Amino acid sequence: VLVGDVDLSEEGWSSLKSLSRDVIPLRADFYEEFDDIAQSIRGRVSHERSDSSEYVIRSCESRSWFKDMTIQPQNTIECRSGSICISNDGYLRYKGEVEICRLKRPADNRVNVIGRIKDKDIRLIPYIKNEAAFVIT
Repeated sequence: VLVGDVDLSEEGWSSLKSLSRDVIPLRADFYEEFDDIAQSIRGRVSHERSDSSEYVIRSCESRSWFKDMTIQPQNTIECRSGSICISNDGYLRYKGEVEICRLKRPADNRVNVIGRIKDKDIRLIPYIKNEAAFVIT
């Protein structure tokens, strides 16, 4: 890969580094009330499930990250493309599953909307399928 931009930012170099490792980086903003969850998600590589959904990207690893955490229903609002969600205690065995919405979805009292992928990175969502690696930064 040749980079012709002599003024490429550190963020740009970091994105290129991730892509060279077959990891798709997604920049995100999290809602303040979910800072503790955001800290557990940011920078960790996840993999989309092998049975990709047309509605959401589902992290294979995230349920193990949150298995010992209580996740109360909070901000259970309608989701749109780019919304970052986590299944709360009401979702029983799926508690802690982190999802990124591909399409608009109705509100579900078992799913907390905790943040959003930045608009510039939403265009990368269609490339995350069938065990693809991604990282939320």
